[in-house]
Amino acid sequence: MGDAFKSEYFEKKMPFELVYVDVMDNSHNDDTHVSLDFKYNGEDIHSEADGNGPIDALKVAIKQCVPEVDFAVLDYSEHALSTGSHAKAAAYIKMQDVRRGNITFGVGVSSKITRASIRGVFSGLNRLVEKNME
Repeated sequence: MGDAFKSEYFEKKMPFELVYVDVMDNSHNDDTHVSLDFKYNGEDIHSEADGNGPIDALKVAIKQCVPEVDFAVLDYSEHALSTGSHAKAAAYIKMQDVRRGNITFGVGVSSKITRASIRGVFSGLNRLVEKNME
């Protein structure tokens, strides 16, 4: 991937930085539980939440600790970056700041599609904050 793309989508770590995430699916009710460690403006935060999937649970976990962040996922897509059992996946998240109306994209890459999606949300959050400052 090009340096400009990496810089724009992967290297921004402020104000949000993903530290650790554990995603657990409940087979009894289709809920997903997220245990999340992240940094917001350099402050370490731990949060846990349930949702109807990993992205929804992640959104709830972030919002309960950073209430001024209110975003909606408008679109989501993913694809493999190569073939074989060691392939990585890319997830593209179109997001909107609900309060200001700004729209942007986040991108995440990982060998696990759930992790790629979560990285994409963090990428999008940092791009939304940057866009709101313009």
